[in-house]
Amino acid sequence: MASLYGSMTDPPVRDLESLPLPLALRPLLKRLIALPESDVSDDDILAIMLIVRMGDAMHKNAYATFLIKSFVDELRRKLNVHELDLELEVSATRWTYLQGTLMVYHRIAWDFDGYAMQSLSKIALGVLEDNITVNEAFHLINETEKETQFTSFEKHYRNLPGRIALIPVLASTGCTVYFGGTWVDFGFAILTGTTAGVIHYICCRKPELAGIQDLLVSISTAMISTMAMTLFPNAVCFPAQVLGTLFWFLYGISFMLSLYEMTQGLTMTGLTRFALAILNSFILAFGVVIGVWFAAYGGPNRFYLIL
Repeated sequence: MASLYGSMTDPPVRDLESLPLPLALRPLLKRLIALPESDVSDDDILAIMLIVRMGDAMHKNAYATFLIKSFVDELRRKLNVHELDLELEVSATRWTYLQGTLMVYHRIAWDFDGYAMQSLSKIALGVLEDNITVNEAFHLINETEKETQFTSFEKHYRNLPGRIALIPVLASTGCTVYFGGTWVDFGFAILTGTTAGVIHYICCRKPELAGIQDLLVSISTAMISTMAMTLFPNAVCFPAQVLGTLFWFLYGISFMLSLYEMTQGLTMTGLTRFALAILNSFILAFGVVIGVWFAAYGGPNRFYLIL
């Protein structure tokens, strides 16, 4: 007989230790199991872990706070877990259960992935509409994160180091299509984009450098573009090269989401996201100034030439 928590073909739901969970959620599972059965049943634990798993996965793949909050609230009502509360931050989730009896704080390094968010939304809707059981949802979330639905070619350009090749393509096309660059600008934008891609790869491999990625990208872009302006003063457009490359590092989505969050009552996350977007945009601009200053080969009047 099928139910929301599984079917005859599913593994026993009481075997909670066998749930396909990432290591980061194992401590939470153990703490829930340690609670008295009068406070939380095994079915409640299963529902709580699914909601937390879904909420964290969504927050990692799409920092749309209002959308995540909506899905979590719907799942809480559907699975009858009213004592579970979620407080979302820009880069973290804070879960509390039974009015603070149990509290966990998860730091999440988010990265916008529209396809993953769409897949997770379909899984959540499937649970809400009784088309997917809780046990099945755990496995589907894992498959989404492992990207088993993609071909090897798709995995190559979606992940590093293959993703490095995308940035010069975006930079060169953005330089010429959006900002009116010449073919010479197109060539140098490939160089600036490749350099930006390598920096992005290094910063992903070295998390301690993640905070200065935007600064390093803007400095290198400005230095290369200044070199192009020095070598071909009448054939290049400095703003086209710089904007074409840095366009893909701007925080446009953050600006849009922050405004939406503030209008939907999520004031703290909206203001925090808005402030971070402004700060990071200033870092990009400041990096360009530093890069031009470093590029002494451009001559003493290089700041006037780029205007």
